[in-house]
Amino acid sequence: MATPAKTFRLVAMDLDGTLAGPDGVISARTRDAIARAQARGVIVTLVTGRTLPAVRPKVIELGLTAPVILCNGASIYNANDGHILFRRPIASTLSRKIIRFLRQAKLSPVAFVDDGLYSAQTISPNISPRSGLAGMRLHILGVAFERFALAPEKIAVIVRANHARAWVKKLRAETHGKISLTRPYPTLIEMTHRYASKGRALGWLANHLKIPRRQVMAIGDGDNDMDMIQWAGMGVAMGNAPASVRAVSDYVADSVEVDGLAKVIERFILDGKCDHDT
Repeated sequence: MATPAKTFRLVAMDLDGTLAGPDGVISARTRDAIARAQARGVIVTLVTGRTLPAVRPKVIELGLTAPVILCNGASIYNANDGHILFRRPIASTLSRKIIRFLRQAKLSPVAFVDDGLYSAQTISPNISPRSGLAGMRLHILGVAFERFALAPEKIAVIVRANHARAWVKKLRAETHGKISLTRPYPTLIEMTHRYASKGRALGWLANHLKIPRRQVMAIGDGDNDMDMIQWAGMGVAMGNAPASVRAVSDYVADSVEVDGLAKVIERFILDGKCDHDT
């Protein structure tokens, strides 16, 4: 016998590969489903590795009013006025160590602080579309970057895809496990505070909004979405997610190319079904 359908009051969705495909476009069906959910009083928010300047156009496009979780859970902002609610940056001493280590290896890390992007040199075009740099203020520091005194929400670096796993191991060893590392793309490594994650940030936001865990739905497609998918009352993996992400989810949606996110909202929120509880 089926249990009663859950009432979801908060929907947390990843951006790239979940809300929008590789072209960055949100489909008309997805926009409509989100608008209808919000009209019913459901809070919809973004949980992404990107920064506020990069996500603000999507917030405006979708008419979102809830705080957004950024930099893989390192910060939470009121998207409309830019007021920061939560911030868990990498300590400046540790960030200097990471930057020196990567620079000595002839790599080009970049550090994200609020709406500023800091680097020793001009940013590689390879990193720009993948880290969502639109609207950010770029600061070129040259050799002074190795004396970086600010505490960034995130440090990112581009490496060769076939070297990425080795670099993750090297960075964990160099920092003695004091940072969290994710690979949103095969060549991109992102580093945050070791306790900064999408799942922890979503828990903080749900508590801030006084919404119980069982009434939270989280939807994502990447390894950095796994802990929020596991934390939520209903965790959804996109059909384009890797097997590791699908394995920890309560439900596997269709892929982003065929409106998987819209279909989940329609099925479990707008139509009120909850088949995963049967």
